[in-house]
Amino acid sequence: GVREHCLFLKQISDADSLRKALGNAFERASLPTLSADERRRALSFCVVGAGPTGVEFCGELRDFLAADAARYYPDLVGEARVTLLEATDQVLGAFDASLRAEALDELRVRRLATDNQDIAGVDVKLGAQVTEVNGTHVLLGEADPVPYGFCVWATGNGAVSVVSETVSSLGEGAQAEAQATAR
Repeated sequence: GVREHCLFLKQISDADSLRKALGNAFERASLPTLSADERRRALSFCVVGAGPTGVEFCGELRDFLAADAARYYPDLVGEARVTLLEATDQVLGAFDASLRAEALDELRVRRLATDNQDIAGVDVKLGAQVTEVNGTHVLLGEADPVPYGFCVWATGNGAVSVVSETVSSLGEGAQAEAQATAR
């Protein structure tokens, strides 16, 4: 379900899709016919992967909520929630422990929007192994499913297909030679 239901942070087209999804989430949440549960789900943003990409995106998303969304959707921005799911027991696993702790603290702190509305901190769930993504929830095995208005997959970002195919077509000898030259 990841390919069908998640947004990605790799290509320019992904950024356009993400921008549209964010606007659509707030527009959907503003519909008067939506129930409170449906509005909460529409304003629930899930990010899978707490590496540099996922952590940075959560920070930027929260900045957007505090500044721009608060200006355009003042009645809704306080209901927005960001959840960061990480399969391991830490964010930014490749970084120094002090930087990991600082990043985690910064993500979790509440913010005030430009109009003094309270913006919730990021709900960081460590040890949360995603087993499935369907159209409305991220499933975490035995744990409670995480509802979402949109879900961003920020883990396992590999090379684009043209790069992978080119590298594979070179063969191991040419790859080793290219790496030695690049160093």
